[in-house]
Amino acid sequence: MSTMMGSLARPEPFFIEHGGYFLHGDLLPKDTDKLPEILFLHETLGNGRAEFLLLRQILWELYGLSSCAFDFIGYASLGKSLSLPLSERVAQTSDVVHACFDLQAFNVVAVANSAEIASCLTEIFPISHWVAINPAVDCKLLGNSRWQRIDMPVEAGKTLSYLNNNITLLAKIAAKINALLGVKPQIN
Repeated sequence: MSTMMGSLARPEPFFIEHGGYFLHGDLLPKDTDKLPEILFLHETLGNGRAEFLLLRQILWELYGLSSCAFDFIGYASLGKSLSLPLSERVAQTSDVVHACFDLQAFNVVAVANSAEIASCLTEIFPISHWVAINPAVDCKLLGNSRWQRIDMPVEAGKTLSYLNNNITLLAKIAAKINALLGVKPQIN
């Protein structure tokens, strides 16, 4: 893991217009022709997509899994989420999916209340698998084998910062995500 931290992949930023605002996001890694395989959805009480960067780096370095993350409207300029209804957050996410995934099947990792968005997306897009970390709501597809729930003993809004301060737990979460997706570890 220490060699990985010295050679982090660079994300490629993107901006997508949505209702007079711009959604700010990035693709990891930068400079690849490979479409992203995982969409990350941050929790509304956290610090946005930046909190996923370490987990995304681990998934790329160890398993070659490319990813996409974006900030819901308000995060890039205000550093916090605007109080938006679920339908608006699903619409923002849909715009990102249309722009970044080219209608290919993809996977979702959602934290806390964004698990509800992921659940809605399963009715709209070809989602292969999805992971809900500390979901704040009861999610559809609970008994489905393409769905994984990961619970941690932390309060809402602290899930990702808790993960980022515990590298062993972060690696375990990455391994669980990878196991669900069935990707073999890369040999360097």
